[in-house]
Amino acid sequence: MQPQRPKLDPLSAAAIMEDGYQPKSTGKTGDWQRVDDEMLKKLNLDPGKFRSSPSGMHATLYRKPGTESESEGFVLDYRGTARLGDWSANFRQALGMKSEQHEQSMLLGKEVSAALGPSLVGVTGHSKGGGQALLVSQAIGVDCVTANPAWPSLGTLKAYGFNPETFHNGKGGPSVTNLVVEGEPLQGLQSTGVVSLVPPRQGVELQGPKFEFKPQQHSGLRGHEPGDDPDLDMARPMFAAVDGSKHLLKLHGIGTVRESLQNSEVAKLADVAHKGGLSKVDHIIAEKDGGQGHFLVEGKLGDPSAKYAKVMGALPSGLLGQQLIQHINQHGMLNRPQIQQGGEHAPTLPHTRQI
Repeated sequence: MQPQRPKLDPLSAAAIMEDGYQPKSTGKTGDWQRVDDEMLKKLNLDPGKFRSSPSGMHATLYRKPGTESESEGFVLDYRGTARLGDWSANFRQALGMKSEQHEQSMLLGKEVSAALGPSLVGVTGHSKGGGQALLVSQAIGVDCVTANPAWPSLGTLKAYGFNPETFHNGKGGPSVTNLVVEGEPLQGLQSTGVVSLVPPRQGVELQGPKFEFKPQQHSGLRGHEPGDDPDLDMARPMFAAVDGSKHLLKLHGIGTVRESLQNSEVAKLADVAHKGGLSKVDHIIAEKDGGQGHFLVEGKLGDPSAKYAKVMGALPSGLLGQQLIQHINQHGMLNRPQIQQGGEHAPTLPHTRQI
């Protein structure tokens, strides 16, 4: 049997997007590892094109090694706003004009696609990087996962030869998953209609953290906040007028996206396990023979007494998968009494809610 092509799950994508802001990899991306300059050269890719100066376009390539059951895979991540020069790309894109950053991100995406072929399984990006990832995904026909993305304008889509209606309704194009935290300010600002922005076709709505309001010094009067990721630091001036306590800014950050997504996934998977009669989860295994789902397993693999609960969609493996199992088992849902349903199998539930 031929190895299956790897799929990029949302949790791994969020970890990749968070890691992409760091000068050196944090090592918290599970099976997906950052590709260094030496390996880029072996792949016939120019490392300098991933870090463009002076425009500031910044991208990172991640690799998942192949196994007997799964082929090697790559993901191309575009970083969000991390310097003042990035705002030129933000404003030009919003006004429907091409920017040097977007030009370079498109060229890089096409070069990476040509070099890697079907091994390139995903494009990711947060905030400004999400807008770039959306355009690149359309250009090369590769699935995309974004977080609180900047919507492309009507003019930008037309400038690159994309059909705005097709981009919005998603018919015939690559799969696009947008992770959006409820109450996140960028999505609200983009919905005002001040400029003609085109929202992507679907999103996964995430419940963000609840903040207790406490009057504070206005964020516009503060300087750099140690510990903020670069996108948060550079986005602060945009939200300063309406966000004196920094709550909206935190909702925009990739760290909040990742944490909110993990909480959502854990709750839904714990519910699936509970309804499937599992009291704990020992393994998460991918469905074989080209299936699109995974199985939550209680007991030893191959043991006839093991219990299984199926869930549709991609889930992480490796370290991220083990961490997911730990969080599922700590969730209160699995400690509730099992509900009998007259011997009928519990229904299979999706692990993300599409809106």
